Amino acid sequence: MKYLTSNLAVLLAFSLITLSSQASRMILHPPGAFDDLHVETAGYQLFVGERLIDITDLQGLPLFSSEIATKWNATGAFYGVRLLDLLQQAGIKNFQRIAMIAHNNYQYILEPDATGLSTALVTFQLNNENLPLESYGPFWVIWPDQADAVYSGMEQGDKWIWGLVEIRVLD
Repeated sequence: MKYLTSNLAVLLAFSLITLSSQASRMILHPPGAFDDLHVETAGYQLFVGERLIDITDLQGLPLFSSEIATKWNATGAFYGVRLLDLLQQAGIKNFQRIAMIAHNNYQYILEPDATGLSTALVTFQLNNENLPLESYGPFWVIWPDQADAVYSGMEQGDKWIWGLVEIRVLD
């Protein structure tokens, strides 16, 4: 029993350290920080509900960055806005399910109780460069609080989407 209690304490301590390191991965930038980025605008747009949103529409939202490694050979500082802020801006206050759809027709159905939703980011830059339209752009959905688990293979990463072109309310 002593061995089990000791291992449980170690596991709990490790979990707390992991959670705190994941929480510190997201940085909120001050107002006006968007102006410091060199952002290309041509072709950077997506449908959110009934609205066509382009990258300039994001400038009024809080800008976040997250320094992460992905299992898709993209590592560094991702810049973007919180998914929930983007949905609010598009007039989507509540939803039961939304589909996040990529340019290659990959989609993930998201429910409002999804783990990590409050920190999910819709990103448009990696390491101060726009995500290239011809491969991974215009936008990625990343989940900073799940980055370690996805990178290590403990989670699949099916909520992570590159080439995001549409967010559709299903119900």
